[in-house]
Amino acid sequence: MNLPMQTGNEMLTMLEHIAIDPSRFDGKPYLEGRRITVEQIALHYARFGWEVERITDAFQLTLGQVHAALAYYYDHQSEIDTSMQTTDSDLPDVESVLDGTLKIVMTPQEIAEEFPITDQAVYQAIRRGKLRARKSGATWLILRRDAESLWGEK
Repeated sequence: MNLPMQTGNEMLTMLEHIAIDPSRFDGKPYLEGRRITVEQIALHYARFGWEVERITDAFQLTLGQVHAALAYYYDHQSEIDTSMQTTDSDLPDVESVLDGTLKIVMTPQEIAEEFPITDQAVYQAIRRGKLRARKSGATWLILRRDAESLWGEK
């Protein structure tokens, strides 16, 4: 339902459930009273192929809220799609994130391969408190910088 509103010389149109506030969400339209943008709903519906019911369950929304967001999306599709593409291009790809993380955290076996030591020497350094490590399941994880400070850069 469109509700025209007159404010000074400007005519604003509000779609029920949808709000736009330049100071919130970079001025992107969002669901009134929620912290969910129309773009987020559109992303899950159009790109990820979620059904409306799945979106309502996942975000705890009403059918009316989701349909209002989708109606707004289809009325402004090119603008919102462009915004989603811009957001996508600003994000690093998964491989670069994993490569960065994998370069920061190492296992004892990786340290032994990279530095001139054995994996038993790494475990001994952990036991003696010379090397900080955190256990994840059965695997010890060590920060590269800690290994480098103990055995020098490769």
